[in-house]
Amino acid sequence: MAAIADVCELVARFTGALTDYDMEGLRALFARDADLLFYGTQANLHLRGWPALESAFMRQFDALAELRVSIDPDTLVVLELAGGRAACVGSPSLRFQARAGEKVLDHRNIRVTAVAEHRDEAWVFVQMHWSTAGQEVVVEQEGDGSTAAEA
Repeated sequence: MAAIADVCELVARFTGALTDYDMEGLRALFARDADLLFYGTQANLHLRGWPALESAFMRQFDALAELRVSIDPDTLVVLELAGGRAACVGSPSLRFQARAGEKVLDHRNIRVTAVAEHRDEAWVFVQMHWSTAGQEVVVEQEGDGSTAAEA
């Protein structure tokens, strides 16, 4: 049960670090594996490895104001695996709020799944996936020259 509580805390630290624009906090939460995977809600947010994910977080921090990310803790499910050395995490209710220029973003009920591993006395994410149901929003991100539709 301690592993489940620790992974719930990892999720809370993740949403808190995003909301606080805390890159150092985010660095502590993700593995440095070359095959770290992050799949966001846009095609240009399908990333492999920490350097790509770090760059995406930095672009988002530069482009977004009033960022707030939360997960309803009552919807968070954590399954302990591998004798407490790994865990699967899921929730259908991540909320992502921000302002991009004059545009207000408020995406509710983003599905999030993740895999976390216990390494060197700490839990870290090794995979994360966000997806939306029935939403399509075109978002332009400065600096990467792309326009992508959220799906």
